[in-house]
Amino acid sequence: MKSLTICAMCFGIFSLSSCMRVSNEFIVRDPEGIVYSAELRLCGRRLQLTKSEGELRGAMPITCEGEGSILVQRSDGGEATCRIGYVTPGAEQRFKFSVENGQCR
Repeated sequence: MKSLTICAMCFGIFSLSSCMRVSNEFIVRDPEGIVYSAELRLCGRRLQLTKSEGELRGAMPITCEGEGSILVQRSDGGEATCRIGYVTPGAEQRFKFSVENGQCR
């Protein structure tokens, strides 16, 4: 009976850990001080990145397979788009971009 209980507990822990969402980090560096705001668009959701000390940051679990983007609003009223390549759920990832000469790199 004890082995059945232990087996059930192990299965429950494994099931919970496999369903956990990993939070991924998105960073837009602003070395020229020209970025007003940035919005992450991924998996049908949107997240406003937080600005602090020359960069904008945000974290979001990836719940889909596909691509996304970060829409950057410059202080001069222009826009730039940072393209996020293929993403997949469950993998911990960090995406870093830099806005230079008005473009996302």
